Amino acid sequence: MKNYISIITLFAITFAFFSNCQPNTEQPSHQKALVFKKKGNINYNEGIYDKALLYYDSAFFYFEKEANTEECNNIKHNKALVFQTVGIDFTVENKNDSALLYFDMARKLWEELNDTENLPPVYINMASIFIRNADDKKAKYYLHSANQLIDNKVSGDLAAYYKTWGDYYFSKNVMDSFPRFYEKSAKIYLQCNDSLNYAKLFNDRGLAYSRNGNFDSAFYYYDKSLQMKRLMNDSSGIATSLNNSACVLIELKDIENAEIRLKESARIATDIVDNETLLEVYDSYVLFYNKIQNPDSANIYLKKYIELYEINFNAQKDKNIQEIEAKYQNEKKEAALIFKDAKIKQRNYYIAILLIFIVIIIVLAIKVIYSKHKQAELQKQNLFLIQEQLTQTEQMAHGLGHAIKQPVSRMTVAAQQIAETITDKNEKIIRYTQMLTNNSQTIQQKMSMLRKFGKPDSTSFEYKSLADIAEKAIRNAEIIAKQKNITVSQSLDKTNTFTMLNEDLIYDVFENLISNALEAIEKEGKISVNVTKRNKHIECTICDTGKGIPDEFLPHIFKPFYTQGKENGTGLGLSIVKHNVTLHGGTITVENSKEGGAIFKIILPTDYETNTDS
Repeated sequence: MKNYISIITLFAITFAFFSNCQPNTEQPSHQKALVFKKKGNINYNEGIYDKALLYYDSAFFYFEKEANTEECNNIKHNKALVFQTVGIDFTVENKNDSALLYFDMARKLWEELNDTENLPPVYINMASIFIRNADDKKAKYYLHSANQLIDNKVSGDLAAYYKTWGDYYFSKNVMDSFPRFYEKSAKIYLQCNDSLNYAKLFNDRGLAYSRNGNFDSAFYYYDKSLQMKRLMNDSSGIATSLNNSACVLIELKDIENAEIRLKESARIATDIVDNETLLEVYDSYVLFYNKIQNPDSANIYLKKYIELYEINFNAQKDKNIQEIEAKYQNEKKEAALIFKDAKIKQRNYYIAILLIFIVIIIVLAIKVIYSKHKQAELQKQNLFLIQEQLTQTEQMAHGLGHAIKQPVSRMTVAAQQIAETITDKNEKIIRYTQMLTNNSQTIQQKMSMLRKFGKPDSTSFEYKSLADIAEKAIRNAEIIAKQKNITVSQSLDKTNTFTMLNEDLIYDVFENLISNALEAIEKEGKISVNVTKRNKHIECTICDTGKGIPDEFLPHIFKPFYTQGKENGTGLGLSIVKHNVTLHGGTITVENSKEGGAIFKIILPTDYETNTDS
């Protein structure tokens, strides 16, 4: 979808551009070519690369028409520079596929011009991308191609070549090889008096060791980078290196020195108004205070981070708007001097812009409609499968409960008759008959729950408030809660939580979940019940401060006969809860709270058409 929109946008921009940039037919061909070339250079210097390419293409058209080979080669040279610059920008943004596309276009032009000076950087940049993409074959190919052109001449290209080999061996975790290539790269940068890249190399080595978990080595190279930045009096670089080394010290648990470096980094970044570095420092402070278990201070710096980020975003937005307005005014003045028929071309421009929005709206509307249709189909299929599974389970449970009911009833009656007919007081026989009676009654209770799971008694649905039923279940649980010193809080929206429901089934849901919450809390604690409306759904959450549910039990918690190791549990309570919720077209989920305890969340639709035959 993004690709389609990009193609449509590019087409419309091209159409609008040529609508406003038709050459004056009265000008000589060579003069028109020079004008386009000049405008291409202006846009390239201002960073407007798409327009620069359009102007260069127009200039190339006229130069080629007059067979001016020298100027054609100059245009190819300028286009290659544009492609290479855009490729570098995409590399910085980690958009590797886009960067590779532009580097490849630059490579083709440099090879066509046989420019052996500009080819090595392109080969090295392409090799770096293939290293990140784990394409070893192509990475090595372009590195060897760069080496053939560099021919071991001391230069920035040779230093970058060795550094890229270091990156390759680091990606392969060959820890005894990549430092050797980094050292070679560092020596060449020193020979070339390239302090900036020399310091950057130390920073990159620190980053490499940090990612590999070798924090001692990472701190050494970050500290080296810091020393170089101090010699260069690079305040922004000093702040960044201080922050990087502080992060490593945090991992090394050198809290005191880490805090010292963070404070200095924050001070320098504030003094020079380097908000990008200050954002990184605030992020490191959050890590620092979390490490020493000081969540209050961590939250303070998290708020500072968010506030500064919003300030930066708004400032950048205003700056971009001003730049766009300034460029628009300049281009409007230039167009008035060079081109005629401005009104017609301006009309075409706005038509093109309007077409962009119309096409984008149509494409997005089609995508939304298709997505909703597909989602509805999937929900329908899932609901059908769930209902089919529930029907099978109901039939099995109901049949099993009915089959076992009569034999167990006979056992209970027989045990009671034996106890009544015993004439001598044999304690052993009395104890055994009592045990038989008790166990028979327990089986009958469990069979009653099983039959209830298999075929609910009440299937009538009425338009009632979910909050009212929840309140009723809470009142019935208050006695037990007071005995255990448990506080039950509630937030119930009684006005907006009406829907079609079966009161008995929903009451069983609340009673079961609140009862489980009471059992989960051994002594004092808290249970929270919230019922509210969100969009077209009613949301209910039941939270407790108990011991929670072990992670290994969570995937199976709603399965029938799954007791979590309870001695007296039947394993049907939560299964019945989920069954009842599903009958209402709803869903139930469970998760453990970070503060301890469990959170059950129920979602019921407000417009669900219940199926009483389920």
